[in-house]
Amino acid sequence: MDLRTRTKAWAWLAALLVLSLSMSLRAGAASAVTADTEVLRIADAPLFAPEYVFWLRQAARNLTATQGPEALDAWSTERKGMSLQTYLTGQAIQSARRVRAIRAQAQALGLQFSAQDLKRIEDKRLDGIRAYGGVMPYLAIVRRMYVSEEVLDQLSQSDLLGERLFERLYGTKGERCSDAQVADYVAAQQLQRAKYIHVAAGEGRRAQMQALVERLDAGGDAEALFDELGPRYNQDTRMAAQPQGRLFAAGSMGEAFDRAYAALGENQHSGVVDDGSGYTILLRLPIRPDTRPDDDEHTLRYWAAYNHLFKPQVDAWAAQLTVAYTPAFAALDAVALARWQVPGG
Repeated sequence: MDLRTRTKAWAWLAALLVLSLSMSLRAGAASAVTADTEVLRIADAPLFAPEYVFWLRQAARNLTATQGPEALDAWSTERKGMSLQTYLTGQAIQSARRVRAIRAQAQALGLQFSAQDLKRIEDKRLDGIRAYGGVMPYLAIVRRMYVSEEVLDQLSQSDLLGERLFERLYGTKGERCSDAQVADYVAAQQLQRAKYIHVAAGEGRRAQMQALVERLDAGGDAEALFDELGPRYNQDTRMAAQPQGRLFAAGSMGEAFDRAYAALGENQHSGVVDDGSGYTILLRLPIRPDTRPDDDEHTLRYWAAYNHLFKPQVDAWAAQLTVAYTPAFAALDAVALARWQVPGG
Protein backbone atom coordinates (compact mmCIF):
# COMPACT_ATOMS: atom_id res chain seq x y z
CA MET A 1 0.00 0.00 0.00
CA ASP A 2 1.45 3.42 -0.93
CA LEU A 3 1.89 6.25 1.57
CA ARG A 4 -1.17 8.17 0.36
CA THR A 5 -3.47 5.15 0.82
CA ARG A 6 -2.04 4.37 4.27
CA THR A 7 -2.35 8.01 5.40
CA LYS A 8 -5.96 8.15 4.16
CA ALA A 9 -6.81 4.96 6.01
CA TRP A 10 -5.19 6.27 9.18
CA ALA A 11 -7.12 9.53 8.95
CA TRP A 12 -10.39 7.57 8.74
CA LEU A 13 -9.35 5.51 11.75
CA ALA A 14 -8.31 8.57 13.76
CA ALA A 15 -11.69 10.20 13.17
CA LEU A 16 -13.43 7.15 14.62
CA LEU A 17 -11.09 7.17 17.61
CA VAL A 18 -11.81 10.84 18.37
CA LEU A 19 -15.55 10.17 18.39
CA SER A 20 -15.55 6.87 20.23
CA LEU A 21 -12.92 7.73 22.82
CA SER A 22 -14.73 10.97 23.57
CA MET A 23 -17.86 8.97 24.36
CA SER A 24 -15.90 6.99 26.95
CA LEU A 25 -15.16 9.98 29.18
CA ARG A 26 -16.86 10.29 32.51
CA ALA A 27 -20.05 12.28 32.35
CA GLY A 28 -19.36 15.96 32.87
CA ALA A 29 -15.72 15.91 31.74
CA ALA A 30 -14.70 19.32 30.46
CA SER A 31 -12.83 18.21 27.34
CA ALA A 32 -12.83 15.35 24.89
CA VAL A 33 -9.96 12.92 24.69
CA THR A 34 -8.56 12.29 21.24
CA ALA A 35 -5.91 10.05 19.73
CA ASP A 36 -3.43 12.89 20.43
CA THR A 37 -4.36 13.32 24.09
CA GLU A 38 -1.46 12.85 26.51
CA VAL A 39 -2.71 10.73 29.40
CA LEU A 40 0.62 10.34 31.18
CA ARG A 41 4.26 11.20 30.85
CA ILE A 42 6.62 8.32 31.59
CA ALA A 43 10.26 9.33 31.98
CA ASP A 44 9.13 12.66 30.49
CA ALA A 45 7.86 10.99 27.30
CA PRO A 46 4.14 11.10 26.44
CA LEU A 47 1.75 8.16 26.66
CA PHE A 48 -1.12 8.90 24.30
CA ALA A 49 -4.72 7.80 24.69
CA PRO A 50 -4.78 4.91 22.17
CA GLU A 51 -1.87 3.12 23.81
CA TYR A 52 -3.28 3.74 27.27
CA VAL A 53 -6.64 2.27 26.20
CA PHE A 54 -4.84 -0.75 24.74
CA TRP A 55 -3.05 -1.44 28.04
CA LEU A 56 -6.28 -1.01 30.02
CA ARG A 57 -8.05 -3.51 27.77
CA GLN A 58 -5.08 -5.86 28.02
CA ALA A 59 -5.22 -5.68 31.81
CA ALA A 60 -8.92 -6.55 31.68
CA ARG A 61 -8.26 -9.47 29.32
CA ASN A 62 -5.55 -10.82 31.61
CA LEU A 63 -7.85 -10.52 34.60
CA THR A 64 -10.72 -12.40 32.96
CA ALA A 65 -8.33 -15.02 31.53
CA THR A 66 -7.01 -15.89 35.00
CA GLN A 67 -10.13 -15.31 37.13
CA GLY A 68 -13.00 -16.01 34.74
CA PRO A 69 -15.22 -13.97 32.41
CA GLU A 70 -17.14 -12.40 35.31
CA ALA A 71 -14.01 -11.05 37.03
CA LEU A 72 -14.71 -7.41 36.16
CA ASP A 73 -18.31 -7.51 37.35
CA ALA A 74 -17.44 -9.57 40.44
CA TRP A 75 -14.60 -7.29 41.58
CA SER A 76 -14.76 -6.55 45.30
CA THR A 77 -12.90 -3.46 46.46
CA GLU A 78 -13.14 -4.63 50.07
CA ARG A 79 -11.71 -8.07 49.30
CA LYS A 80 -9.05 -6.90 46.85
CA GLY A 81 -7.95 -3.90 48.87
CA MET A 82 -8.27 -1.50 45.93
CA SER A 83 -10.86 -0.36 43.43
CA LEU A 84 -11.07 -1.93 39.99
CA GLN A 85 -10.14 1.48 38.57
CA THR A 86 -6.94 1.51 40.63
CA TYR A 87 -6.05 -2.05 39.68
CA LEU A 88 -6.55 -1.52 35.95
CA THR A 89 -4.68 1.78 35.82
CA GLY A 90 -1.83 0.29 37.84
CA GLN A 91 -1.53 -2.67 35.46
CA ALA A 92 -1.73 -0.45 32.38
CA ILE A 93 0.92 1.95 33.66
CA GLN A 94 3.25 -0.89 34.60
CA SER A 95 2.94 -2.40 31.12
CA ALA A 96 3.67 0.95 29.49
CA ARG A 97 6.68 1.43 31.74
CA ARG A 98 8.06 -2.00 30.80
CA VAL A 99 7.90 -1.17 27.10
CA ARG A 100 9.70 2.13 27.66
CA ALA A 101 12.29 0.51 29.90
CA ILE A 102 13.15 -1.93 27.11
CA ARG A 103 13.46 0.91 24.61
CA ALA A 104 15.64 2.95 26.95
CA GLN A 105 18.01 0.09 27.75
CA ALA A 106 18.23 -0.90 24.09
CA GLN A 107 19.12 2.67 23.20
CA ALA A 108 21.73 2.80 25.99
CA LEU A 109 23.39 -0.30 24.51
CA GLY A 110 23.26 1.08 20.99
CA LEU A 111 20.80 -1.51 19.74
CA GLN A 112 19.03 -0.41 16.57
CA PHE A 113 16.65 -1.78 13.99
CA SER A 114 18.27 -3.32 10.96
CA ALA A 115 16.79 -3.03 7.49
CA GLN A 116 15.84 -6.69 7.86
CA ASP A 117 13.97 -5.93 11.11
CA LEU A 118 11.92 -3.18 9.46
CA LYS A 119 11.21 -5.40 6.48
CA ARG A 120 10.07 -8.14 8.87
CA ILE A 121 7.52 -5.76 10.43
CA GLU A 122 6.28 -4.52 7.07
CA ASP A 123 6.07 -8.05 5.64
CA LYS A 124 3.96 -9.09 8.61
CA ARG A 125 1.63 -6.18 7.91
CA LEU A 126 1.32 -7.07 4.23
CA ASP A 127 0.63 -10.70 5.18
CA GLY A 128 -2.20 -9.46 7.40
CA ILE A 129 -3.69 -7.34 4.64
CA ARG A 130 -3.66 -10.30 2.26
CA ALA A 131 -5.05 -12.68 4.88
CA TYR A 132 -8.00 -10.40 5.75
CA GLY A 133 -8.83 -9.41 2.20
CA GLY A 134 -7.66 -5.82 2.00
CA VAL A 135 -6.56 -2.75 3.92
CA MET A 136 -9.88 -1.83 5.51
CA PRO A 137 -10.71 -5.33 6.84
CA TYR A 138 -7.16 -5.54 8.14
CA LEU A 139 -7.46 -2.19 9.93
CA ALA A 140 -10.75 -3.32 11.48
CA ILE A 141 -8.97 -6.34 13.02
CA VAL A 142 -6.07 -4.14 14.15
CA ARG A 143 -8.49 -1.70 15.82
CA ARG A 144 -10.23 -4.55 17.59
CA MET A 145 -6.98 -5.91 18.98
CA TYR A 146 -4.69 -2.89 19.34
CA VAL A 147 -6.99 0.21 19.18
CA SER A 148 -4.83 1.71 16.41
CA GLU A 149 -2.23 0.66 13.89
CA GLU A 150 0.21 3.08 15.45
CA VAL A 151 -0.01 1.16 18.74
CA LEU A 152 0.60 -2.11 16.88
CA ASP A 153 3.66 -0.60 15.17
CA GLN A 154 5.05 0.58 18.51
CA LEU A 155 4.53 -2.83 20.10
CA SER A 156 6.09 -4.64 17.13
CA GLN A 157 9.16 -2.45 17.35
CA SER A 158 9.38 -2.89 21.11
CA ASP A 159 9.12 -6.68 20.76
CA LEU A 160 12.04 -6.67 18.34
CA LEU A 161 14.09 -4.45 20.64
CA GLY A 162 13.24 -6.79 23.52
CA GLU A 163 14.55 -9.74 21.51
CA ARG A 164 17.78 -7.89 20.72
CA LEU A 165 18.18 -6.79 24.33
CA PHE A 166 17.65 -10.33 25.63
CA GLU A 167 20.19 -11.70 23.17
CA ARG A 168 22.75 -9.07 24.17
CA LEU A 169 22.33 -9.82 27.87
CA TYR A 170 21.80 -13.58 27.95
CA GLY A 171 22.57 -14.95 24.48
CA THR A 172 20.28 -16.11 21.70
CA LYS A 173 19.46 -19.35 23.51
CA GLY A 174 19.96 -18.07 27.05
CA GLU A 175 23.44 -19.59 27.13
CA ARG A 176 24.68 -17.00 29.64
CA CYS A 177 22.17 -18.34 32.18
CA SER A 178 24.12 -20.68 34.47
CA ASP A 179 23.13 -24.22 35.48
CA ALA A 180 22.61 -22.94 39.03
CA GLN A 181 20.21 -20.25 37.79
CA VAL A 182 18.29 -22.86 35.79
CA ALA A 183 18.07 -25.01 38.94
CA ASP A 184 16.73 -21.99 40.87
CA TYR A 185 14.09 -21.47 38.18
CA VAL A 186 13.04 -25.13 38.27
CA ALA A 187 12.71 -24.96 42.05
CA ALA A 188 10.79 -21.68 41.96
CA GLN A 189 8.35 -23.05 39.38
CA GLN A 190 8.13 -26.42 41.18
CA LEU A 191 8.64 -28.26 37.92
CA GLN A 192 8.35 -32.02 37.59
CA ARG A 193 9.31 -34.27 34.70
CA ALA A 194 8.05 -37.80 34.28
CA LYS A 195 6.79 -40.53 32.04
CA TYR A 196 3.68 -42.25 33.28
CA ILE A 197 1.03 -44.78 32.39
CA HIS A 198 -2.49 -43.94 33.51
CA VAL A 199 -5.72 -45.94 33.24
CA ALA A 200 -9.20 -45.09 34.43
CA ALA A 201 -10.64 -47.01 37.37
CA GLY A 202 -12.48 -50.17 36.44
CA GLU A 203 -12.75 -53.86 37.12
CA GLY A 204 -9.38 -55.55 36.98
CA ARG A 205 -7.51 -52.33 36.23
CA ARG A 206 -5.53 -52.18 39.47
CA ALA A 207 -4.39 -55.79 39.05
CA GLN A 208 -3.38 -55.00 35.47
CA MET A 209 -1.29 -52.05 36.62
CA GLN A 210 0.25 -54.10 39.43
CA ALA A 211 1.39 -56.64 36.85
CA LEU A 212 3.15 -53.82 34.98
CA VAL A 213 4.87 -52.72 38.20
CA GLU A 214 6.14 -56.27 38.70
CA ARG A 215 7.64 -56.20 35.22
CA LEU A 216 9.40 -52.94 36.09
CA ASP A 217 10.57 -54.37 39.42
CA ALA A 218 12.16 -57.29 37.59
CA GLY A 219 14.91 -54.96 36.40
CA GLY A 220 16.23 -53.78 33.07
CA ASP A 221 15.82 -50.42 31.40
CA ALA A 222 12.78 -48.87 33.06
CA GLU A 223 12.48 -46.04 30.55
CA ALA A 224 12.61 -48.44 27.61
CA LEU A 225 9.91 -50.55 29.24
CA PHE A 226 7.74 -47.45 29.75
CA ASP A 227 8.23 -46.68 26.05
CA GLU A 228 7.11 -50.19 25.19
CA LEU A 229 4.14 -50.38 27.54
CA GLY A 230 2.88 -46.80 27.31
CA PRO A 231 1.37 -46.93 23.80
CA ARG A 232 -0.35 -50.19 24.69
CA TYR A 233 -1.91 -49.27 28.03
CA ASN A 234 -1.82 -45.49 28.55
CA GLN A 235 -5.20 -43.72 28.45
CA ASP A 236 -3.76 -40.25 29.05
CA THR A 237 -3.62 -38.49 25.67
CA ARG A 238 -1.24 -35.81 26.99
CA MET A 239 1.38 -38.43 27.77
CA ALA A 240 0.75 -40.17 24.49
CA ALA A 241 1.51 -36.88 22.69
CA GLN A 242 4.78 -36.43 24.63
CA PRO A 243 6.42 -39.87 24.67
CA GLN A 244 9.78 -38.35 25.59
CA GLY A 245 8.31 -37.31 28.96
CA ARG A 246 6.18 -34.43 30.18
CA LEU A 247 7.33 -31.35 32.07
CA PHE A 248 4.70 -29.75 34.31
CA ALA A 249 4.24 -27.83 37.55
CA ALA A 250 3.62 -29.58 40.83
CA GLY A 251 -0.09 -29.86 41.57
CA SER A 252 -1.18 -30.18 37.97
CA MET A 253 -1.40 -33.99 38.23
CA GLY A 254 -3.00 -34.12 41.68
CA GLU A 255 -1.83 -34.71 45.24
CA ALA A 256 -1.39 -38.48 44.95
CA PHE A 257 0.89 -38.05 41.95
CA ASP A 258 2.89 -35.33 43.75
CA ARG A 259 3.44 -37.55 46.80
CA ALA A 260 4.63 -40.43 44.65
CA TYR A 261 6.90 -38.17 42.59
CA ALA A 262 8.49 -36.64 45.71
CA ALA A 263 9.30 -40.09 47.09
CA LEU A 264 11.27 -41.09 43.98
CA GLY A 265 14.82 -40.43 42.93
CA GLU A 266 15.73 -39.74 39.31
CA ASN A 267 15.00 -42.68 36.99
CA GLN A 268 13.05 -44.52 39.69
CA HIS A 269 9.50 -45.78 39.14
CA SER A 270 6.55 -45.79 41.50
CA GLY A 271 4.12 -48.48 42.48
CA VAL A 272 0.46 -48.20 41.55
CA VAL A 273 -0.77 -44.70 42.46
CA ASP A 274 -4.51 -44.48 43.17
CA ASP A 275 -5.91 -40.98 42.74
CA GLY A 276 -9.52 -42.01 43.30
CA SER A 277 -10.48 -41.93 39.64
CA GLY A 278 -7.80 -44.14 38.15
CA TYR A 279 -4.37 -45.70 38.53
CA THR A 280 -0.96 -44.37 37.53
CA ILE A 281 2.59 -45.70 37.39
CA LEU A 282 5.20 -42.98 36.97
CA LEU A 283 8.88 -42.81 36.17
CA ARG A 284 10.66 -39.72 37.51
CA LEU A 285 13.00 -38.25 34.89
CA PRO A 286 15.91 -35.86 35.39
CA ILE A 287 15.39 -32.16 34.61
CA ARG A 288 18.40 -30.66 32.86
CA PRO A 289 19.10 -27.21 31.39
CA ASP A 290 18.73 -28.62 27.88
CA THR A 291 15.33 -30.18 28.65
CA ARG A 292 12.63 -28.87 26.31
CA PRO A 293 9.15 -28.33 27.74
CA ASP A 294 6.98 -30.64 25.64
CA ASP A 295 7.54 -29.70 21.97
CA ASP A 296 8.82 -26.20 22.73
CA GLU A 297 11.58 -24.94 20.44
CA HIS A 298 13.36 -23.45 23.48
CA THR A 299 15.10 -25.23 26.33
CA LEU A 300 14.70 -24.69 30.05
CA ARG A 301 17.90 -22.65 29.99
CA TYR A 302 16.25 -20.17 27.62
CA TRP A 303 13.08 -19.95 29.71
CA ALA A 304 15.05 -19.58 32.93
CA ALA A 305 16.98 -16.72 31.35
CA TYR A 306 13.80 -15.10 30.05
CA ASN A 307 11.40 -15.61 32.98
CA HIS A 308 13.80 -15.78 35.91
CA LEU A 309 16.37 -13.17 34.86
CA PHE A 310 15.22 -10.94 31.99
CA LYS A 311 11.64 -10.19 33.04
CA PRO A 312 12.57 -9.25 36.65
CA GLN A 313 15.35 -7.07 35.25
CA VAL A 314 12.89 -5.28 32.97
CA ASP A 315 10.57 -4.74 35.95
CA ALA A 316 13.46 -3.28 37.94
CA TRP A 317 14.28 -0.86 35.11
CA ALA A 318 10.61 0.03 34.71
CA ALA A 319 10.29 0.83 38.42
CA GLN A 320 12.93 3.54 38.01
CA LEU A 321 10.93 5.43 35.39
CA THR A 322 9.00 8.41 36.69
CA VAL A 323 5.28 8.82 35.99
CA ALA A 324 3.58 12.21 35.71
CA TYR A 325 -0.22 12.39 35.46
CA THR A 326 -1.98 14.85 33.16
CA PRO A 327 -5.44 16.37 33.76
CA ALA A 328 -6.79 13.96 31.12
CA PHE A 329 -5.84 10.99 33.30
CA ALA A 330 -8.19 12.08 36.10
CA ALA A 331 -11.02 12.62 33.59
CA LEU A 332 -10.90 9.10 32.19
CA ASP A 333 -13.00 6.20 33.44
CA ALA A 334 -10.50 3.33 33.28
CA VAL A 335 -13.15 0.66 33.85
CA ALA A 336 -15.31 1.96 31.00
CA LEU A 337 -12.31 2.15 28.70
CA ALA A 338 -11.24 -1.37 29.63
CA ARG A 339 -14.68 -2.61 28.56
CA TRP A 340 -14.75 -0.38 25.48
CA GLN A 341 -15.32 -2.02 22.11
CA VAL A 342 -13.70 -0.32 19.12
CA PRO A 343 -16.34 0.76 16.57
CA GLY A 344 -16.67 -1.90 13.92
CA GLY A 345 -14.54 -4.27 16.00
